[in-house]
Amino acid sequence: MKKAILSVILSVLFCGAQAQVLSDFSFKNVEYGAKATLNIANATVVTGSSPRFGTSLGLWASYRFGFVMGMQVEAAYSTEGYNYPSFETDLLDISYHMHLNYINVPVLAQIYLLDDLTVELGLQAGFCLTSKLRYEYAGIANRVNEVPRTHANAVDVSAAGGMTYRIGERWGANFRYTFGLTYIGVDRLYPGNTSKKTNIQIGVQYKF
Repeated sequence: MKKAILSVILSVLFCGAQAQVLSDFSFKNVEYGAKATLNIANATVVTGSSPRFGTSLGLWASYRFGFVMGMQVEAAYSTEGYNYPSFETDLLDISYHMHLNYINVPVLAQIYLLDDLTVELGLQAGFCLTSKLRYEYAGIANRVNEVPRTHANAVDVSAAGGMTYRIGERWGANFRYTFGLTYIGVDRLYPGNTSKKTNIQIGVQYKF
């Protein structure tokens, strides 16, 4: 039921923005380019978890259809995940690292505070490509376990918010925070955990 509601919300957001765009569409208001970000990803509920640092590389396209409003759509390959607390005994020192890789497709409404400064709010669909759990024994990564897809949700939906500041004609700097609205799924390997992903992104973009 929750997934159905989220799908409706995403559809309404996209269709509403699309209708406004089509009403006065002009190619001169379309911008597109590439972007790269540093990811600081983590998960909720997992007690003592620490961030996994990763990257995101992708393309973006935006359309300004009013004095203060616009819309941006992106598609990016993103490396995310989190680290579990170490499990230490007299004989063993084990740490765990969850690696989650996605194709993320955010659909964002833009609010122009200034010509060069926008606030962005919307939803993001993430399509899980791989999920791996890496074990390290005393600092030596000697085992990698592919997490079964039945334990990792194929599609993740997140709320997204952030801002972009344009530097000159081509470059821009951006900040974004995403918070999962659906469970990551992999933590169902451990009964009682209902984790959702979080991600802080700091990056640069270039307009073609």
